Amino acid sequence: MLAVRRIRLDVLLLTVLTGLLLPAELPARRQSGASVRALIQQESLTRALDLLDREGGGSDSDRLFQKAYCLYRLEEWSPAAGLLQELISNGGATGMPGPLHPVEAESISPAGGSDHSTETDSDDVDAILRDYLLLFAATCLIGIEDFPSAERHLRLLLEQSDSLLRPAAEELLGQLSLRRGRPEEAIRIYGRLSAESSGRPERSRFQYQLARAHRQAGRTAEAAGVLKRIITDHPSSREALPALDDYRSLEDESPAGELLYRAGWVYFYSRQYDRAADAWDRFIKIQPRHELASRALFLGARAHFEDGRYKLARELCRRLWTDYPRSDRFTSSHFLMARCDEAEGLTEEAVERYHRFVEMYPWSQLADDALWRLARMAEREGDLDTAEREYWTLSQRYGSRKDASLALWRAGLYALYRGDSRTARSRLHRLMTGRDGGGYTDGALYWIARTYAADGDRHRAAVQMDTVIHRVGEGYYADLAGRWLKSSTQSQMDGGEQLTDLLAGMKTALPGDLPDHLHLRLRKGRQLIRMGLLPQARQELREVHQRAHDHPAVVEELFNLYQGYQLPGDALRLANSLRRHWPQDRIQQALQYYLYPLAYERLVQAEAENSQLDPFLILALMRTESLFDPLAESPAGARGLMQIMPATGREIASRLDVPDGDEINLLEPRWSIRMGVTYLDQQLQAYHGQIQFALAAYNAGPGNANRWLERLDGIDPDLFVELIDFRETRQFIRKVLAAQARYRKVWGHAG
Repeated sequence: MLAVRRIRLDVLLLTVLTGLLLPAELPARRQSGASVRALIQQESLTRALDLLDREGGGSDSDRLFQKAYCLYRLEEWSPAAGLLQELISNGGATGMPGPLHPVEAESISPAGGSDHSTETDSDDVDAILRDYLLLFAATCLIGIEDFPSAERHLRLLLEQSDSLLRPAAEELLGQLSLRRGRPEEAIRIYGRLSAESSGRPERSRFQYQLARAHRQAGRTAEAAGVLKRIITDHPSSREALPALDDYRSLEDESPAGELLYRAGWVYFYSRQYDRAADAWDRFIKIQPRHELASRALFLGARAHFEDGRYKLARELCRRLWTDYPRSDRFTSSHFLMARCDEAEGLTEEAVERYHRFVEMYPWSQLADDALWRLARMAEREGDLDTAEREYWTLSQRYGSRKDASLALWRAGLYALYRGDSRTARSRLHRLMTGRDGGGYTDGALYWIARTYAADGDRHRAAVQMDTVIHRVGEGYYADLAGRWLKSSTQSQMDGGEQLTDLLAGMKTALPGDLPDHLHLRLRKGRQLIRMGLLPQARQELREVHQRAHDHPAVVEELFNLYQGYQLPGDALRLANSLRRHWPQDRIQQALQYYLYPLAYERLVQAEAENSQLDPFLILALMRTESLFDPLAESPAGARGLMQIMPATGREIASRLDVPDGDEINLLEPRWSIRMGVTYLDQQLQAYHGQIQFALAAYNAGPGNANRWLERLDGIDPDLFVELIDFRETRQFIRKVLAAQARYRKVWGHAG
């Protein structure tokens, strides 16, 4: 049960961060408007449309905008276009609204006073978001092939010099020019966009469209030249493969010469390894004496390796030794042979090859990698003595290489695990006397203290632990040291000064007004948040965040905005930015309530009571996983506040009591929190309440956690964290436990 006594007005503000729950006394229409906003934010567009049709919500222009946006996203072009054009007509020609007013939801201002206004923002959505309406409408009109109207809308948008949507409008105008058979105009547009995007990932996209325009204009040579630049300069881009296909059709033949070599890279990055190997093989047959021929042969072997064709990979390696004995890929091919043995499970052969590689090519950039792989193989086989020896060898032979510090760290901790505290202490001291300790200095201090404890020297251990606390200050290792000393390293914060009282004093010192273009972006950001378009709002507010430290009134405005619309993650990111510019202790302390908010408090409290978990642990987990961003999505596909993978979500959902007609959405806070807590509780039960093991399973999966525990039988839980194979999982556990301790400090005074 999380009982927090509210003793500060800006702390009280944070209690409204309750997920999707709104105060019952709000009018039904405003509750409906908040629900629609949440559904749009969570990409539940069909449900949002249904709610808009049934109950409405917000003003007439708000409802029209939200309905039009949902239809636009669902590609219902014709009805969306009609609504958008109606809004554009209502918004007038200028789209310049009046001054800002308080946020829609009831809130208490961090300035110290209460703002109980129930007025909605006076900026009309069809005026302030005119550029968005124009872009959405143009897209819909292109969808129904009303090209003249679409062009008219895009040109109106391009007249708005401060709009962030101008590049998107220009790109869309280029596409429209191509569809209308006006390649010369498209060439001008995409030529300019390509030049302006030098060094940015979107350049290949603009170049591809430029090639299409040249081709439509009958300029085959120019089109081929642009396509060759994409293949050569951007082989890993999404446009590279279609560019290669277009080049082949344009020239009516396959690429030849060096372009064929580059084509191999395009296929390789597209994971079409068989085609990559074939391209490099043809290159060698055509130009066997080319300076790139030996590299092509090695790359063909590597492509076969990536595709699991180890026999073919070995054959090409042997062929390289015979045909190109002076190749700059000679040593790499020997290393690849060992990789093939390792991948096929031929452990003895792989070990022999890696050792021979280190002996024959100690100068190679791959020699330390060979030792690293030997250590990892030994770990997988449960031969920890050998793993320790290989890590130690790597750290001593290749001390300047990137993984040398980590190798020395693991060698020291394996010595401690097997009970040799003196060797462990010696290695950890070596780590601390290195150039920078490789980022392991704090941990080395703590584990040196643990070696003294292992020797039975409690006094020296306690002195060293005290050193850890004073040198590290706050964080994971200081918390571990305090726990060992059975004392809190983090004295509880008192109420302190209100941030908004401090801001009031700063307004006098920093009275400057926000530049006009940023003032407009602030207004747009507010309106986009009101409508549920959070990604677009963040784009508008990005530069406002970067400049906010010079404008205390804007900081106050943003915190009110984020708290009123229940966006603790955005408030956290703003506070994190301010920390770097406002180093004063009083401000740093006041910002802690925003850096460690009681986000989605009622939802967290309910789940904590049901599961009997520490609510601070739930908040720390949520903060680590997503920084309280309900729309967060990882490269692997994990989604939402608790970063649940879809497959894991389906498995958890099968055990939950889901009401009829309800829909589980990983972007919806109540479901993400419930699933995350359910999954964490499941892991805690499986590992008998041991939080380090449970968090390892939460992050890396129970299979990996069980494999590590089987290898490290009877290990101390804190030492287990250090010897986990995955760097990401080690960092994850440290961050969660450090954040949990920080929450106790920040909020302990209030409850």
